[in-house]
Amino acid sequence: MESTCDELTAREKVQLLAKSVDRAKAAVSDTIEDGKMAAERLLKRGRYAVEDSVEERVHQIRRKPLKAVAVAFTSGLVVGFLVSCLRKRSQLETEARTARTQYRGVTGDCNSHSWANKAKERQ
Repeated sequence: MESTCDELTAREKVQLLAKSVDRAKAAVSDTIEDGKMAAERLLKRGRYAVEDSVEERVHQIRRKPLKAVAVAFTSGLVVGFLVSCLRKRSQLETEARTARTQYRGVTGDCNSHSWANKAKERQ
């Protein structure tokens, strides 16, 4: 009889476990569905916001075309200036790197002729 009682409790445990798994699957499925709906709503809101912004810009350009041209021209100048500065900086860094490499090739090491070593050599 004990084995029968143990089998019943084992069967009951398996059934409880199966019910728990079914509940967990349902909860996960509901959570995924909620997340999907929230993402879709967020995408719709974003799309509407972008469309509204574009329509507003078009309206402003039609109302004040000279101002729009001036803003575009000024923006182009600023971007061109920044790109020019970055390019010059990059060229200077490349030249400095090349000079260091050439100096190392002549002396063997940049730090071998530091002021401390020169001071010791004089003494």
